[in-house]
Amino acid sequence: MDKPEKLRILMITMLFPNKQEPEKSTFMLEMAKRLSGLAEIKIIAPVRAFPLCASVRKIPLREEYNGFSVYHPRVFLPPKVFRFLHGFLYFLSVRKLAARLSGEFDLILSPYLYPDGFAGVLTAKSLRKPVAIEARGCDVNLLTKYRTRRALIRYACKNANAVITVNKALKSRLVDIGVQENKISVIYNGVDNDNFKPLDKKDCRLKLGLPLDKKIVLFVGSLEKVKGVTYLIEAWRNLVKTFGQEIFLILIGEGREKNNILQLIQAYNLHNSILMAGVKPHSLMPLWMNSCDVFTLPSIREGCPNVLMEAVSCGKYVVASRVGGVPEIIKTPDAGILVEPANAGSLSAGLKEALSNRSFDYANKTGNLPLMSWEKSALERISLFQKICA
Repeated sequence: MDKPEKLRILMITMLFPNKQEPEKSTFMLEMAKRLSGLAEIKIIAPVRAFPLCASVRKIPLREEYNGFSVYHPRVFLPPKVFRFLHGFLYFLSVRKLAARLSGEFDLILSPYLYPDGFAGVLTAKSLRKPVAIEARGCDVNLLTKYRTRRALIRYACKNANAVITVNKALKSRLVDIGVQENKISVIYNGVDNDNFKPLDKKDCRLKLGLPLDKKIVLFVGSLEKVKGVTYLIEAWRNLVKTFGQEIFLILIGEGREKNNILQLIQAYNLHNSILMAGVKPHSLMPLWMNSCDVFTLPSIREGCPNVLMEAVSCGKYVVASRVGGVPEIIKTPDAGILVEPANAGSLSAGLKEALSNRSFDYANKTGNLPLMSWEKSALERISLFQKICA
């Protein structure tokens, strides 16, 4: 029987949304959508069996989500000192399902090197299938600091047919820990240019019920320590002393740091100048981004943040930490200001400069920035996959 012309890909990753968590890892859904125009895609997206919250219990073992058949096997990933076991336990949770589907795919793609990529490599070896694994950010920037997990990531990269990183900084770090340089391909994330484009700021604010008379700074991301939001609140305290009621900060997202952030806002009496907006649908992000004057991302670590690319695609000026792939996006003063991570003073100075000296008319600048479309990003991946399947 002839091999099907269209490449058939099995994605194995926990970084995928579902009907209970529709805003989870939306960038992975965007990538899958673009790949599906060039290949047949099936998805195994395990969910943690511990801790098992109410929303996770409602996730079915299989569902149709945005046109994809998505399987949700449960995986037990014990905390703390047992994290070195996560890759093996992940493999045990997906191997039987992957074996049952083995006649329906040619290649395994596992975004996030550990535990997903490690489990993907073990699965591929057991089924004698080629595998590509993909570094996204914290899997390299954080996990390679730990000796055992660094060794497991190195093993996964050595035994994968291809390794993708979403920026040059991640590639450099993998080479530093012993991964063969010629095995690594840098393929940037894409941005949906049809939706993330400059829109009229006043119209967007009217639709969202936001003030028309203030300079708005926007943050979008998880409220976790790694995103540096507590440093943003410290910086905002200084900015309010300078600008008073002229400025307004919007935080979009949820996370474990929410209570700490609320306590800081209350302690510094900033509740009149900060809106904690919670999680918003990704479909509404173009409105929120176009309503702001400055977009900020004060992360301590990053890969290639899609939210930053989306803000730039909307023509927004950026103040962001000089970490990960951020300098590969914000290359010129026309695009934004890079500040030191975990440094409220540096962040405050960057935001003060942006709010003081900028006219907020950057829509005409974005054409000169290196923003890759999701279509081009998918094409580069498919080209690589075809080579390793040949």
